[in-house]
Amino acid sequence: MLRNYKVLYDDEALATTIVPDQWGKYIRQQARWTRSWVRELFVASLFLWRKHPVPAISWYAMMFMPLLEPVVILQALILGPLFYGQVTSYYIIGVFAITLVWSLYFYEKTGRPYWWAGIVFTLSYAVFFSWQVYYALATMRQSKWGTR
Repeated sequence: MLRNYKVLYDDEALATTIVPDQWGKYIRQQARWTRSWVRELFVASLFLWRKHPVPAISWYAMMFMPLLEPVVILQALILGPLFYGQVTSYYIIGVFAITLVWSLYFYEKTGRPYWWAGIVFTLSYAVFFSWQVYYALATMRQSKWGTR
């Protein structure tokens, strides 16, 4: 889409999806989406360098940050405290402050009572889903949906 069309921003756009109601199905969906995201990163990286430098640099940073993210989480939550005696309270407080702000923003915009799910998502992402980028890289050639 980016190659041949202009991208327009619509601040009132709304997108929804059907979320699986079982963890196994949800994990497979997230693995499929992460794999697709990784594939698209590689495709777009072939031509985005020709775009304006600000979005191009942002795009390439977006390609590499998710590779570093699980390592940062591991260092901040496990290795630092266990092996180096480093207190990571600023990291933990910062992550949960941002999570709380986004969760309350969700509640304010939608009025839906399960705003607290953002905190559950942050925990599950830090422990499990952030690592899926490595799985996606290892299984990029896989084309099955993984839903059956």
